[in-house]
Amino acid sequence: MNVDYSFIRLTKNDFEVAKKGENPNVATLIYDGFIMQLSNETFTQRSNNDDGIAFAGGISVDLIDKCGNVVQNIDSNFYYTSFVDDNGVNQISFEFGMIGQNYFTMPLYLRITDQINDNKYYSNGFLITDYYKDLSTRFDYKNANDTIIKSVRIANCYHDTQVNKLDLKSYTTTKGFQTSYRQIPTYLQKYTITTLDFFANNRLVDLFSHSIIYVNSMRCSVSDYKTEDRKFDSNTMSAEFTINPLNEIYNWSYQIYEGLSIVSMFPIIGSTITANTIWFLGGATDVEIIYNKNASLRSGATAELYRNGTLLETITTPSSYQLNDDKLFLSFDCFNAPLVTDILNGNYEIKITNTDITSGIENPSAISWTFTIADGEYETTDYDNSEYLVGTPSASKIFNNKFNNKFG
Repeated sequence: MNVDYSFIRLTKNDFEVAKKGENPNVATLIYDGFIMQLSNETFTQRSNNDDGIAFAGGISVDLIDKCGNVVQNIDSNFYYTSFVDDNGVNQISFEFGMIGQNYFTMPLYLRITDQINDNKYYSNGFLITDYYKDLSTRFDYKNANDTIIKSVRIANCYHDTQVNKLDLKSYTTTKGFQTSYRQIPTYLQKYTITTLDFFANNRLVDLFSHSIIYVNSMRCSVSDYKTEDRKFDSNTMSAEFTINPLNEIYNWSYQIYEGLSIVSMFPIIGSTITANTIWFLGGATDVEIIYNKNASLRSGATAELYRNGTLLETITTPSSYQLNDDKLFLSFDCFNAPLVTDILNGNYEIKITNTDITSGIENPSAISWTFTIADGEYETTDYDNSEYLVGTPSASKIFNNKFNNKFG
């Protein structure tokens, strides 16, 4: 039987067992809010389930309370990869977070439902909160050959005091004077955990046995971990440990989790197209971005269209600028002209504010959306091949002449 030391441990089809944790029977005052996730971070963990975890189809993932009520669906905030462990059992590595909600001190639980066979996997309790985040500590840890860096945050865990050491070497001269000849300082910090339960304590012992440990983004060596006796009738105790910072920084980033990003767009950045390719005859909205997950657009958001550095048009929500599920539409009047000859050749740029687009608390990366409209190299009847820029050269040239005569 495997002992699963995952901080987010998954139990198959038995919520009561998942909630029980590893508390001693003598404890009557039970609390399990010692694993804490901020609203704008993710955790990465690996399962070690005796029965294995293998999904027959798609999954749905919910945050539930201790009574099993759904608090929030997080399908778009949970990602996993499958692997086979050393015992030949199917397991998963998973990453979840970026919830964007503050649930303060309410314990929450993952419920992962296999949509084909209805198997359910429940996690132990944890918090999602920014409450007293300064009195919490994030750990990222792995062994040398691990393919992922696991991560967790412990509540009520903080840098308490300095416990530096100075190793002094000296010798005594023939005249009886003592002389120092070597001084080796060791910079140490003592961390205090005011309360934790048996479940979190066992996993911290496992965490500290890893060869690579980052404490609040700083690689450290960890020593002198010890706990006090259990407090009265509760399941809690206090603990402390010492770290020696090693001056190596690790800023966590997504490993399995898929942040909000662009899947496809038209026109493609840096592409050259013809006027008839982008012409919105009949009100079609072909200037678009497809994202990898559903997102929303802030009310009053605007987008700007430039040609050769000059602002041509500004559009706003909701009539000309919309985001429906995962598709962003932009409808500029100059591309929706009565005739294709009304569209001018040139270097175009569409400016959108990435903070206007959100999926939960995620924003897409800012982009410089530039493209060129030019005359076609060949008539569409000459070639049907993506290697050539085909279109109607004469139409664009006619409009260029009209524009130059008017504004020239």
